[in-house]
Amino acid sequence: MNWQSVIEDIVVTNVGGDGILVTNENAAGQPISNTEVNGRIAGSFIEAAGQDGIRVLDSGNSVTDWNLVDNWVAEPATTRSTSTTPPDGA
Repeated sequence: MNWQSVIEDIVVTNVGGDGILVTNENAAGQPISNTEVNGRIAGSFIEAAGQDGIRVLDSGNSVTDWNLVDNWVAEPATTRSTSTTPPDGA
């Protein structure tokens, strides 16, 4: 991804990780040398993601000034209760 990247009109359902992940790391896990500025995620539907519906991981202040417009995130794992242990541990 790079300057003015657009993710638009996609449907993501039942994935094990994040529905949409925007990061400043390349496929090898190394930080990118440029920036991802003025991006847009719009009109997308993310349902039953195993982690977060939309997540930004940025260790170098490279992913900035993005717009999230008219997206729907339904039931990401971070809002679902999957534990059978009571909160007090009893």
